[in-house]
Parts: sequence; C-alpha cells; structure tokens
Amino acid sequence: MAENPDNTRTETPPGGASYTAGNDLVKQWTAQQPAADNSNPAGNSSLLGNETGNGQQRPPANENTAGDGYEFLTVSFGDFVRNFKPLEWLIYGYIQKGALEMCFGPSGAGKSFVALDMALHIAAKKMIEDAGDGADELFNRAENRKLISNWHGQTTHGGRVLYIAGEGVTGMMKRALGWAQYYEVAEMDKLNNYFRFSQRSFHLDSEDTKISNDSVILGEWHKLLRELEALRIYKHFVPDLIVFDTLKANMTGDENSAQESSFVTDRAQELVNGDHTNGQRTTVLFIHHTGWGMEAKGRERGSSAWRGAMDINLRVSHGEKTDVIEGKTQLTHFAVVDTIKVKDDEEQPRRYLERVKIMILDENGNPVPSPDVECKNEETLILKTVKDADPAHVKIDGEDDPQKRRSGNSGNTAKNEAKDTTPPPANEEGPDRDEQQLINMTADNGAALPRLGTNKKSGTGKGRGSR
Repeated sequence: MAENPDNTRTETPPGGASYTAGNDLVKQWTAQQPAADNSNPAGNSSLLGNETGNGQQRPPANENTAGDGYEFLTVSFGDFVRNFKPLEWLIYGYIQKGALEMCFGPSGAGKSFVALDMALHIAAKKMIEDAGDGADELFNRAENRKLISNWHGQTTHGGRVLYIAGEGVTGMMKRALGWAQYYEVAEMDKLNNYFRFSQRSFHLDSEDTKISNDSVILGEWHKLLRELEALRIYKHFVPDLIVFDTLKANMTGDENSAQESSFVTDRAQELVNGDHTNGQRTTVLFIHHTGWGMEAKGRERGSSAWRGAMDINLRVSHGEKTDVIEGKTQLTHFAVVDTIKVKDDEEQPRRYLERVKIMILDENGNPVPSPDVECKNEETLILKTVKDADPAHVKIDGEDDPQKRRSGNSGNTAKNEAKDTTPPPANEEGPDRDEQQLINMTADNGAALPRLGTNKKSGTGKGRGSR
C-alpha cells in the first residue's frame, strides 16, 4: 500500500487489481489487466479471468460472486436470512447442540450430579431412538422408557456422550450404577455404544514435547484428539456431547488469566465446530467451581472471559427444606438449577431436583455394603423432579431468607438477580480436602452435619453426599 500526493490510498485486492479510496469515500476499481502468458493460453479477459486455474469456466455472476469470478466475503441480505436455522437441542433450554457451555456451582451443590444425570438421559434417549419398536425391551418395566426419554420433563434428543472425569471417579461409578438400577435398565452393556467414560483428564492447554528431529511426546490435547479419531474409526463413536469434569482438572494454566482461559476455550471451540470429529459438531460442557467466599458463590471462579465465551451458563446451588411430619423433623435436599446465560434463547425457570437416597444392589439382588450403616446401605444417587416445590420454603445457599425472596417468573429468581460478571479475586480457591470431607459427612443418625460456618441443626432426611 502506498500514499498518493492527492491524499488517496491505493490497495491491492486478490487478483492484482487496485482501488483508490479518497477522503470523499469514493472507491473506484482501476483495471490493471495482467498480461497473458503461456500458462493461460486463453488470456485474461477480465480482472480475475473467465477461467479457473484448471481451465474450467467460472460460474456466472450472482449475489455472492462477481462476473469475473471474485467471491465476495460478505453475503446478501436475502441469503443471510434464508440461512437461519432454529436452534437444536439435546435437552431443551439446557444443553444445546453444537454449543460451548458451563455448569458451575460451589462444592457440594451437586453440579457433577446434575451433569451426569443429563448425560445419562441423553445417551439413553439415543439408545431408545435406535432401538425403535424394541425400545420397551431395554427396560425391565416399559414405563421407565417414558421416564428416561425426557430429562425431568424437558424435551430431550438422543446423542452419544463422552464424559471425562478428572476427579471423583468412584462417586461417578456409584451414581451411574444407581441410575441404571433405579430406571431398571435391563442390560447395562446396551449403553456401551452411547456413553463412554474417561477416568483420566486431558489438559486442553498442553503442547507436544519434541525430544529429537523424528520423535515427539504427545501432549494431552493431541492424546484426546487421537482418542476421538480412534473412537470414530474403530467404534463408530462420535460424541454429540463431551463433558469435562472439572475444568480445572483439564487445564494446567491459570484460570484467572483471560489469555490462558481464551486458549482453552479456543481449543474447546475446535471440538464444537467439528474440526476433529469429521465435521460433526459437538457440545462441550465444562463443570466448574465457584469462588469460596460467600460473595463469589453466584459466579464461576476465574476470569470473566469464561462467561463471555459460553453459549449457555448453568448454575447449580444447594437447597434444603425442613418439614415436620408426625412430630419428626425431615430435611429434604435439592440441587437447584438456574440458567444464568442463554445466548440465543430464553432462560428457563428455576428447577428443583430432589436428591434421593436409594440402595445399590449387587448382581444377586443383595445390598452392596455401605460405610454408612445407619442409613441402611442407602446413598444419595438419584435426582427426582419436584414440580410443586414452594420457593418460599426452600432455603438456598448464598441467598436471602426464602420468605423475603422475590418470586420471579415461574420461580426463576435468576432472572431477577443482577448478573455479576466481575471476576473473583485472583487465586481464590475452594475448600481443601479435609474441609470438603466435613461438608459431606453425616451424623450417626443419618442427619446432615451443620455446614461449615453455621450453627444450624439438621434433622433426619435425605442426605447430600455429592459434589
């Protein structure tokens, strides 16, 4: 580009022509026809020539292509609006197809619990769809097919799921087994082609290590890509949803750094775009923590770049309700799900999922021993829909007195809350391992112990026992 004495600017676009742009904003193409040469016997009769490099005739001019073959980088209004396609969902309002999402919450709130429940419903729905008329035979009771076909009443479409767990693997195994037994899946191996589980994490921000001119040690990122390619070739398994649980376990950089956060989300976006799954778009769901301080529990931990990069943000909080039945106090625990950000659609009403204890049985139908003998081998492994939960009587961690809480739209207080996108203080961390064990412990009578920093007494009831 060169400056001209008359204060105009000359630029050279593809094809060798140039245009001048003066202060009067008038842009005029000036034809600079390239000379014909032996490589193009037909010559160039226009700016870019009538023929392509292989001698084929160029397409006629249209809204997006000039008569000389130049393809515009912009599209016409008509083409723009005709390209509109409605959003597609795996779980309507919560898990969008081909999207980058995050589910976050404080330790003990049940975010992994909710994510696994979603993932299993999506995988099972795909199994049901593929089974066609034989779907009822997949379950010991046909009515369970209807229960599992939609995630707690939300329209659900099936898909294959890859769940990458960087922590809490034993708990995941228990919940998956409890889920399969609760819904009476006849043969758990039938889910093999729809749900795969990784017991190791993959650092998305890792790089390869070159040890010689012809030898390289693959980084975690390329190990993940190799695994995806192997699954596609050998198992015909291309995931519609990949869950990274947790985000921190699947990265090595500083989550408070906008630059390092963007590097991770850029690689995740490659997965979303289908760059490494033969063009098939994939939903990526990160499971993430909130800060430990009370003022930081309403937002994801780390840089504000995380929220900016997401198509959907889900927040999971712990809720509880105390009832007195026949003179006995009963405490019911909930995983409370809010849609904090839905980029291209409406936020969903607040959802209350009751955390229910069930008994795990072995292959012979006998209870599997549990360390909590007083709970009669029961553990909190199932989420159940609560359609008639009264928000005025459910106390949610980090929120005001429920009696004073605003009702909102269909109980969704998230719509009434100020959206706080301020990043938490640098290096803010959650509870250490010993503190977390105290949070999840129960008393000998099965009652939940008081949470750290409170003097609240709890009665008997349904336990928490999940992240």
